[in-house]
Amino acid sequence: MTNLMAGRRRLIDAVAAVIEPDRDRLRRSPMSTARPLIALVVTTVRSELTEPDVFTPEELIGVLLDGLLTRPTGEAREC
Repeated sequence: MTNLMAGRRRLIDAVAAVIEPDRDRLRRSPMSTARPLIALVVTTVRSELTEPDVFTPEELIGVLLDGLLTRPTGEAREC
């Protein structure tokens, strides 16, 4: 279990590092953005945890980033 947690932490750190250059476009820190991204990916690709083919990779990123990116003041939000 310790190895699993260490691997998860390395994955979160790596994803946060990739997100870091765009931190000024995010509502949350890169680390706080990486955690739900990884959770969405894991639950989407593990068919026993959810319906298979729920999201394409593009849809997955769109769902996550639409909620995490900042918007210019006054820009309308779709629900």
